[in-house]
Amino acid sequence: LTGLVDTHATAASVASLVVANKLSVDAALWPILAGLTTNTLMKVLVAFSAGGVRYAARIVPGLALVIVAVWLGTLMG
Repeated sequence: LTGLVDTHATAASVASLVVANKLSVDAALWPILAGLTTNTLMKVLVAFSAGGVRYAARIVPGLALVIVAVWLGTLMG
């Protein structure tokens, strides 16, 4: 749920679990990616609601490119 507004909070929470040896580094990737993905989707919704289709058409491709790159890097790496 924290990923909707702030991805940093999600990453910090997950990192604290890794430091406490309650979660492996590999397992930590998935909640962080989930937070980043939900945050990106929220940004897409805000772009549409704040500026309409014309504004979102300029913003959403960049957001999509970043999230696709992160997921591909994780899945391939």
